[in-house]
Amino acid sequence: MVFSRAVLAIVLFLVAAPLSAQDSGGLKLELNRLQPQPEACRTYLLFANELDANFSKLVLDLVFFDSDGIIARRSLVDAAPLPAAKTVVKIFDVADVDCANLGKVLLNAVQDCETDGAKIEDCLSVVSLSSRSDVIFYQ
Repeated sequence: MVFSRAVLAIVLFLVAAPLSAQDSGGLKLELNRLQPQPEACRTYLLFANELDANFSKLVLDLVFFDSDGIIARRSLVDAAPLPAAKTVVKIFDVADVDCANLGKVLLNAVQDCETDGAKIEDCLSVVSLSSRSDVIFYQ
């Protein structure tokens, strides 16, 4: 009976461990700040890489919508490199976009995604999004 309980405990541990690792890890992207520039909207994205792997390639396909829901601009953003277990801020300018009239930002796709040289096919599955501004950041 003791042996059966030990085997059951080990099986439960092996089944539950991957689930808890997935819940606690991943790549968190936060739209932190938008800053008007003369002919662009400066965008501050915070990347919290909670994985045990370095992102050697990470290209985001972002679509910017104005407050009326009309596409204002589509932009590919190269966010690599991202070190493992590290939080970094990446800053980029989105040309011809008025920050004051921005309504939402769509993470349309991840065009290229590699960790430590290994390609990840479904990179969106490890990404979660949030926003500290009034602009919605979603996928």
